[in-house]
Amino acid sequence: IWRDLFSYYWGITEGSLCLFAEYDQNIFMPIPPVGNNPRMASAKAFEIMAKVNKNPSVSRLEDLDDKDLDEILSPGYRYVLKGYEYIYRRDDLVSLKGNPYKGKRSSVNRFLSHFNHSYEPFRPSDLGDCLSLYIRWMKERCDSNEDDTYRRMLYDSYSAHRRAMIDCDRLDLIGRVVRINGSIAGFTFGFRLGPDIVVVLSEIVDRSATGLPQFIFRELCKGLEGVRFINAMDDSGLESIRRTKLSYHPYRLEPSYIISPHPTLSP
Repeated sequence: IWRDLFSYYWGITEGSLCLFAEYDQNIFMPIPPVGNNPRMASAKAFEIMAKVNKNPSVSRLEDLDDKDLDEILSPGYRYVLKGYEYIYRRDDLVSLKGNPYKGKRSSVNRFLSHFNHSYEPFRPSDLGDCLSLYIRWMKERCDSNEDDTYRRMLYDSYSAHRRAMIDCDRLDLIGRVVRINGSIAGFTFGFRLGPDIVVVLSEIVDRSATGLPQFIFRELCKGLEGVRFINAMDDSGLESIRRTKLSYHPYRLEPSYIISPHPTLSP
């Protein structure tokens, strides 16, 4: 979904698949090598990046978990913690039982009692209305936050949301929309990472509809029969997102690392 911002290249080296992303004439690996010899493949990949990159601090492998770190980390490499992915039990997010979820239940009930709504599968004909909602949501966020990095993230994410909607079926994404009085007021997308876990890629809502974020998140989880866990991805280093994701009481926090042979890393 990021291919409108990055150019992607792949190859097989040392029996492993290596995926490279290019921007500004530099390349990095957004995922670690996939195969039976990731340590040797990583060494070869860093050789490729060293030849291509004008800025050596861009050379890196991203989104490694603890197992990847053990398999790949070698003398001469350094690693940093990129962040944590928030993993929840699906049943907790559906039932919202107990005092820890009292506020979430109240928000859902408030939405149900105040808004004439429908919850539906995303359709290609919803593309324009969903993108218009994203633009309104983005402008509101930008107006309330002066951080240039955050604003750039919002603008860059527009193309990823658009691509996810255009290629929803090809990518086997789970897309849902909420309508209030017939107009789209929220949308969310996710995908199955395995037989028992779904990753939530995005959730964009009309911020004036009280309780809508809690409602659409719960409804998405309710519809995922047979799934045990929900991965809400990371918090992008933003405190407001971190607080929101912690308020749902994650089952565990999954660390994500970056490996580089260079003493400093460029974002």
